[in-house]
Amino acid sequence: MSYVDKKLEFSDGQAITATAASTVVKEAPFADGNFAGRPKMTLMFNVSVAFNTLTSLTIALISDTAADLVTAPVTHCSRVIALADLVAGSKFVIGVPTGEVGGEFLGVLYTVTGTNPTTGTVDCFLAIDGEEEFPGASAHLH
Repeated sequence: MSYVDKKLEFSDGQAITATAASTVVKEAPFADGNFAGRPKMTLMFNVSVAFNTLTSLTIALISDTAADLVTAPVTHCSRVIALADLVAGSKFVIGVPTGEVGGEFLGVLYTVTGTNPTTGTVDCFLAIDGEEEFPGASAHLH
């Protein structure tokens, strides 16, 4: 079971109509910028409203030294999802590798392949697996 910490949420009902970064960019969640030795983390991605017209959507967890995520972006994990799978209610999990995250800022890049969609919204957040590793959660259950 995973809980959503609002401090680790990148998108909440974000409309994706072209390639774009998440509406929320976070300062790296760990002061040392390192996921090594931390609880298992996953990038959770939910489709709220079905997509149309695109061929696929790539979801990538990225970090950068600047909050705009375009100075020197580093991709830590990603997944390509075909249009047929981007239906309302679909949920996807992307494992976050342990080790150096790099950069001061963390966000998600949504890359559209094909025609820009006119419909499609998403929720995306980092989740920590296991309730015992998330004491005092002030967030909601997904």
